[in-house]
Amino acid sequence: MNKERSPYRHPKHDEIVRLVTGGMNDNTVAATLNVGRRAVARVRDILGLDPARDTTTAEEKLARHLLPVDEQGHTGWSGRYTTSGVPMISHRLAEVSASHIAFVSRAGREPVGMVKADCGVRDCLTGAHLGDELDRRKLRMQERGLYGLAPQPWDVCPKGLHPW
Repeated sequence: MNKERSPYRHPKHDEIVRLVTGGMNDNTVAATLNVGRRAVARVRDILGLDPARDTTTAEEKLARHLLPVDEQGHTGWSGRYTTSGVPMISHRLAEVSASHIAFVSRAGREPVGMVKADCGVRDCLTGAHLGDELDRRKLRMQERGLYGLAPQPWDVCPKGLHPW
C-alpha cells in the first residue's frame, strides 16, 4: 500500500535539502537551521535518502568529553556517568565505558578484565594511568621478583574457581 504524501513543505525545505545532500547529519541540520529533527527526517524521506549514519569514532567521542590534563597528569571527564559513577559513551547503539576506549587507544588491544586507573584517582582517563587485568598481573609479578619471591605460587584463584 503506497501512502500519498501531503503537499506541505517545511518553510526551510530548500535549506534543509542543501545541508542534507551536503552530507550533514540530521541533528546538526536541525541545530544549524533551528528546526525540529522530525522536519529534517521528513525532508530526507521526501528525497528518498537513507537516514544519515553517525560516522564518529569512539575515540572522537571520547576526546569530545575529556577535560584537560591537570598538573598531576590526570585527565577528567565531562560526559555522561552511569548511576554507579562510571564514565560512559554511547557508540554504535551500545554503551561503552570511557576507560575501555581510552585503554584501547593507548594499548592497541582489547582489555582483559576490568580497566582501572592505577594512579589512585577514581575517574582518571589518562591512557598511561589505565590498566587491565594483564597489566596488573604483570605488575604483581614484577613486585614479587623485587622481593625475591617465586613468580606465581598458585595456578588458580584462592577459591579454585578460575585460573590465574
